[in-house]
Amino acid sequence: MTGTSHLGKPTSRIDGRAKVMGTAKYAAEYNVSRLAHGVVVSSAIAKGRIKRMDTADPLAVHGVLDVFTHEHRPKLASSDGKYKDEVAPDGSPFRPLYDDRILFNGQPIALVVEEEHEIERFAASLIRVEYEQKVHVTAFEAQRKRAAD
Repeated sequence: MTGTSHLGKPTSRIDGRAKVMGTAKYAAEYNVSRLAHGVVVSSAIAKGRIKRMDTADPLAVHGVLDVFTHEHRPKLASSDGKYKDEVAPDGSPFRPLYDDRILFNGQPIALVVEEEHEIERFAASLIRVEYEQKVHVTAFEAQRKRAAD
């Protein structure tokens, strides 16, 4: 990277006083017309894959604009190298909604986008998912000992 580093140097923040005094206005406090809201739907299993996901019911709810899943989403980068930038850490990045694999408990598997903040959780609760569940490891110490043997 080029340029001057600001690390370790005091920096005046234009919004600093308002934040410290509790008078700052945050993004959620602005009223914006035609603002879409979203809620993430998380996996109910820790490891496996999604066999089937039914999004018809949430899509039928008045105000729901779309439901993004691994089968219906904007185009994503096709490889790890294309998904990174100059400050990304080493390793394979997590790509939400990339495929049907479940890699961890609570993994995002869908995004419900809607017009009214109040209906997002209801619509998200209507998504029905059928999983192929695989065995997952929760006994870290036992696994570590077994790997060392």
